[in-house]
Amino acid sequence: MLVTIESTIGGNVAGYLQCTVTGNETISSLLSTYCESKGIQVNPNFLLRDQKGVVLDNKKTLSGSNIKHGDTLYLEIRGMQNGVFRFTSWWLLAFGSMFIAVGGCAVVVTLHNMTGSTPIEEDACGIDA
Repeated sequence: MLVTIESTIGGNVAGYLQCTVTGNETISSLLSTYCESKGIQVNPNFLLRDQKGVVLDNKKTLSGSNIKHGDTLYLEIRGMQNGVFRFTSWWLLAFGSMFIAVGGCAVVVTLHNMTGSTPIEEDACGIDA
C-alpha cells in the first residue's frame, strides 16, 4: 500500500515522502525511513499523526494503527501539538476569519442600505453666485 508522510516541521525536515509499505512495518520504522530519505538522524521527539490528528504509537504496526492505502501521516515534534495555533487547529482559525469577514460585509451592506437623511442633505447650504 502507498502511504504519504508529510512534515509540518520546517528546515531540513520539511517536505513529504511517499512510501510503499506492506502494513507490517512499525510507525517507528516509517519514521526512520523518512529521516533516512532526508539525510537526518531520527529525533526521539518526532511523532506521526493520522488524518484525524491522533498521535500514532511508535510500537504499533501500520495495520494495527488502522492506516490504509492512500493515507497521509503528519510528522511533528512532540510538544508542537500543545500550541494555540497547532497544525490541527488551522481549520478553526480559518472558520473564525470567515465569520469575521461575513459579519463585516453584513455591517457594510446594512449601513449602505439604511434610509433617512444624510448629514449632507440636512446641513447643505447652497451658494448661488
